Amino acid sequence: MPLAALEISGLNKRFGGVPATRDASLCVMAGERRLIIGPNGAGKTTLFNLVTGDLSPDSGSVRLFGQEILNLPTRRRVHLGLARTYQILTLFATETFAQNVVLALLGLRAARWNPWSSLAANRALHRTACEMLLQVGLGDSADRIVAQASYGDRRRLELAMALAQNPRVRLRDDPLAGLSQE
Repeated sequence: MPLAALEISGLNKRFGGVPATRDASLCVMAGERRLIIGPNGAGKTTLFNLVTGDLSPDSGSVRLFGQEILNLPTRRRVHLGLARTYQILTLFATETFAQNVVLALLGLRAARWNPWSSLAANRALHRTACEMLLQVGLGDSADRIVAQASYGDRRRLELAMALAQNPRVRLRDDPLAGLSQE
């Protein structure tokens, strides 16, 4: 039997006396898509935060392709192929669209530790960033400053940043918020 891409089992998190997730379990096979639907405050974002390591659970298990990841820091989970978008955007507003994607690309490369490398001079990173922007319909926006963009375009930029990491599993928190029908 093939391994699940993501397997969540008995995940619990309480904030004081309030349960945010209670015995949450989910199995997603490679290639499958799942929706987690519920009203505001139901624990959807908390569940994502537990899976990605932004929060620590009280109990439970999270496996990525069979490997338990709850004991791993967030950065290690990303290196194993886990990516996410956030309900509240996390972008560098004073930078261009391409620069934001370049930073996402750099996050998985050893070059991120080289303080003397010039990101502006790295044409390969810039080309890849432009390809990611093209994938989400922002091909003409590489030089736009994020602060001057619409909310919908910012949402697509965040998706391009997540895709740039070539993830094996993508978690998209409130992915359609702010997007037009197009």
